[in-house]
Amino acid sequence: MNATSDESAHDQRAATLAISFVWGVMAGAVAALLLAPASGHETTARLEANARDLRERASRAIGRGRAAVDRASAHLQSQAQHASHIATEARQALTEIRERGEHAVATIRREATAAVTDARTAYREARAEIEGERDAPS
Repeated sequence: MNATSDESAHDQRAATLAISFVWGVMAGAVAALLLAPASGHETTARLEANARDLRERASRAIGRGRAAVDRASAHLQSQAQHASHIATEARQALTEIRERGEHAVATIRREATAAVTDARTAYREARAEIEGERDAPS
């Protein structure tokens, strides 16, 4: 596992923990309301304090979540650019290999054609020489 993968997994665990914490705080606030023997004013004050605390914690959790998403997005963009660069280099290398192969085939074809032409010429010359020797008076 690489560092980025570890960081991503850590960010995901942190986000899950933050969401679980928020739900726990909300459940605790409800339980406190139902079970606490306090006056209406005290209960309202506690609820307001708990709501402020919950808002602050949620805001921090959202901030951490956004930061994690931003890091993951930047990492993905970097990986996409790297993959694009590798693909471009591969296309260039394949084009060069194809061009070299085409050049090699053309060279071999020219050389083979020249060799066949030379062989035909040598054959004709040898045949003419042999026929000339047969036709010559002895």
